[in-house]
Amino acid sequence: MTALRALRFDGAHTRALDAIPADKWHGFLARCDAAHISLALAARCGQAAPEALTAKLARNAVRHARIVEAHREIAAAMQAHEVEFLLLKGLTHARLWNAEAKHRPQYDIDLYVPPALCVRALRALESLGYEACEGESKDSDHLPVMVRRTGWRWRGDYFDPEQPLAAELHFRFCNPSLGFEAHDAEQFWDRRQMAEIDGLRLPVLHPADAVHYACWHAVKHLLRGSLRVLHVYELAYFLDRSSSDGAFWAEWRNAGRAEGIAFRVASEWFGCRMHTIAESCAHGLPGDVELWFRLFAFSAVRAVTTPNRDEVFLRRCLTRNGDRQPLLPRRLPGFWLHAHDREEDFTLRMKRRFGRCRFLAYRAVHHARTLPPLIGSGIRWWWNRLPQ
Repeated sequence: MTALRALRFDGAHTRALDAIPADKWHGFLARCDAAHISLALAARCGQAAPEALTAKLARNAVRHARIVEAHREIAAAMQAHEVEFLLLKGLTHARLWNAEAKHRPQYDIDLYVPPALCVRALRALESLGYEACEGESKDSDHLPVMVRRTGWRWRGDYFDPEQPLAAELHFRFCNPSLGFEAHDAEQFWDRRQMAEIDGLRLPVLHPADAVHYACWHAVKHLLRGSLRVLHVYELAYFLDRSSSDGAFWAEWRNAGRAEGIAFRVASEWFGCRMHTIAESCAHGLPGDVELWFRLFAFSAVRAVTTPNRDEVFLRRCLTRNGDRQPLLPRRLPGFWLHAHDREEDFTLRMKRRFGRCRFLAYRAVHHARTLPPLIGSGIRWWWNRLPQ
């Protein structure tokens, strides 16, 4: 919560960092790294930032140069394989979404490709040495994550310039079973634009569509219990900077429940200013969602240190009556199976099986830890829904 106070937009709250004892700084920075907000803190603090934070900015600047080069290579490979694509998030979040692109941590490159071009796009990435690092996708919006196998090993450094970037090929902008409607997503592709980013010309979402997509992405992770503070901070940064941009908000349209929830979380956490259109969206939510915010608005932040499952009550608010379908089905389009119908190396199969077992063990422990808080939250939720 100290980091949230330091990043708020409704006052000079960076002085909250001064209250951190010297012997607590290492643990505090480790949590900020995991939440991906260390660079944002350093940028907001400016010259007052402690050396431990400014060192991360300098290290990430080296990494950023390699990220730009990776985008250049992928764009060239896509062109060579005659694949049209859209760049999502990442470098596209420069300026209105953060101070500078080099002040944003990035660990993967997200591309949208129409389903008919996915196999060709896979071939383009494979030509650069990218390989699938999992047997099936853990997300229902993109194909399995792909990385270059360089022999790199994780050593606890989130800003290691040698850390390879992953690539994710998205075949849709939002899963229709999330519990909210992705209004107008079918028009995103036709409204795409070219943008100049760090010396590269890349196809990106129309700015209004980028806001919708950022909201859907944030709410998706909120419902899955995996929302990162950075997701919300960048949205709050945008809302604060665009609060007087009447031209943009006059063009923005088709707001739904997800946009209202995302704006509300950004406002609650970071005290950002909002244009009246965004504000009406954030405060025009159904009564049961309003109750969820009153009880659990900061649960996703507290989950960093104290795991909880309070998002399940928001899911219940959004899920249609009688709809018992899984919130995030894991099925993938058939073209992935056909494109990768090949025998795997025995060692690789064993590594994957071991990885799955380790993951299942981790999830079992996680659910055991979150069960008591879930029961307590359930009682609060039930009690507050009773007629007063």
